Amino acid sequence: MCRSSRDAKRTDLTRLDVVGIARGLIPFYDSLRAVEEATKPPESTDSISDEEMDQVPLNFVIPTGMTSRYAHHMIVQATDFEVTISFFELKAPPALGGVEIQREALKQGVIAECVARVTIARARYSDFIRAFVNVPLESKKETH
Repeated sequence: MCRSSRDAKRTDLTRLDVVGIARGLIPFYDSLRAVEEATKPPESTDSISDEEMDQVPLNFVIPTGMTSRYAHHMIVQATDFEVTISFFELKAPPALGGVEIQREALKQGVIAECVARVTIARARYSDFIRAFVNVPLESKKETH
């Protein structure tokens, strides 16, 4: 199982719930970012500056064999230094037969299999949330 802490709470969130929560967290994380910037030690002239690093091109590569998995649920866990988000896909038990047989099989429970875990430095978490918030909630259908 991907649950690494018994204090982790199961969260059944829709995409709208996640976006709503994220929008509420942005001001909080922006203030954390401001404190981080204000308390940052002066940069040495012997190192590459953040501005220089921002100019380095990123070449994103998605391996050919990488598969996408559907995530129905997620768990968010935080420490002082990082945030871990675990994504889970529901695996209903196989049940052949009518609705009653299927209901009986579901009484045994459904497996939520961890399909991905992402750990983010807490200092970068607000940027991660902003990326989610900037995804349009409705797709724009083209009409011809």
